[in-house]
Amino acid sequence: MRSVLVSLALLSTLAVHAADKPRLAPLAELDQPVERLETAAVIVPEALKQSGRDDTVSMTLIVSTQGRVERIEQLTSTTPEGGAAASQAAKKWLFARAFSGGEPVSFALPVTIAIRPTQATDAAVDTGAAVGSFGGVVVAVAEPRFEWIPEYPAELQASPVDGYALVSVFVDEDGRAGDAVTELASRTEFSGPAAAIVPTWIFTPAMSGGKRVATRTTVKVDFAANSAAWTPAERDLQARLRYLRSYDEGPSEKSSAPVVFPYEALISDKGGGVMLNVVVGPDGRVARIVPEPGSDPDYVAAARASLAWWEFFPATRAEQPVFGHIRMQLSFDPRRDEFDHDDATLALIAGLRDGSIVVPGLKQVDTPPRPKKQENLRFPADHEGPISGEALIECIIDREGRPRLPRIIRTSTPEFGWAAATAVTRWRFEPATQGGEAVVCRARLPIRIAPANPDAPASPATP
Repeated sequence: MRSVLVSLALLSTLAVHAADKPRLAPLAELDQPVERLETAAVIVPEALKQSGRDDTVSMTLIVSTQGRVERIEQLTSTTPEGGAAASQAAKKWLFARAFSGGEPVSFALPVTIAIRPTQATDAAVDTGAAVGSFGGVVVAVAEPRFEWIPEYPAELQASPVDGYALVSVFVDEDGRAGDAVTELASRTEFSGPAAAIVPTWIFTPAMSGGKRVATRTTVKVDFAANSAAWTPAERDLQARLRYLRSYDEGPSEKSSAPVVFPYEALISDKGGGVMLNVVVGPDGRVARIVPEPGSDPDYVAAARASLAWWEFFPATRAEQPVFGHIRMQLSFDPRRDEFDHDDATLALIAGLRDGSIVVPGLKQVDTPPRPKKQENLRFPADHEGPISGEALIECIIDREGRPRLPRIIRTSTPEFGWAAATAVTRWRFEPATQGGEAVVCRARLPIRIAPANPDAPASPATP
């Protein structure tokens, strides 16, 4: 009798467990489309990298009522390595909870992942993270093309921390974002700003059967602690710089120009450096220069004036020239190549520092230097304001007629002064003479550009 009671109790327990087990619902019965909240990239197997072979993996994910992948069934793949890599990634995916008739259900989701080693944008991570199929229809998932940076929550600005939010957003056939809902956030304070910023993003629309389609997709919005202090203009700049980095091949230097070392810093032996974010346009010219915080203003001004003369091989995307970004560090050391200081100039700098060299002025020579080649001024493309102005530039003209160590004596604006000093380094003179011999002398060059006369000449003047 006891054994019968035990058997009945066991059957009763099994019946309770069976009743508690959620129903595995067909996709057609779900109250809303499946939404993937969190993804994991497919790591390209080393064997596929070396062979360059593609793989297509098909499988069915059994997703629990909590949106997690419980198991994988019906897996087929071209290679064992590809199948293992795809399933390992899929197990880490997270989906929005599914309902059927208002009741939570689990569901079976057919998925196809294309592993293309030759299309991978990184040495380790495959683009298969963004290519898959839901419900058996292969699609290219809508992806952000331009992402504005969210405003950091005011509630966390006193003690900012890194964080993120996952936002589900509707994207139409033209890549325009619409309704956005935060599904998950590392801090509740990130939910509102994330949902507010995503509709302003620009997307590449989803593709199905070779046609653009409207779809919902889930994106991750990052909140960097250092962005808590950014102004709207700084957020705008950083967003643009991130976009400018999204090219196939970055810009590279084609030709450079000497940098004018600020005279007072040079003579006082004050070194330093500056870090610049340089945006290069499709024409290979510098389009924008953004110094990093804390940069010395004089060093930045000198670098900006020099970069107006530089040329680059532009960045490319799909073999077409596009805007690109370079992060440049300039170290202000007179021995570096960018300052065009030969041994004679370095000796002159040393003599000026210790007072052992005195350079005569125009009154101390028999014949003053005469200009034989002059270059017009150039300004960076992002220069704001007029290009007219006045400056008095002092320099030392050597025995070969080359201007050395230009110095801004006075100027109508700092930008005009640095542009003038930089242009002077490209001028050439008939050298001054003393007793029939070429000599070094100090000269002051007045430079003036009127709004109606941009090519006004300049000539040495008595100091």
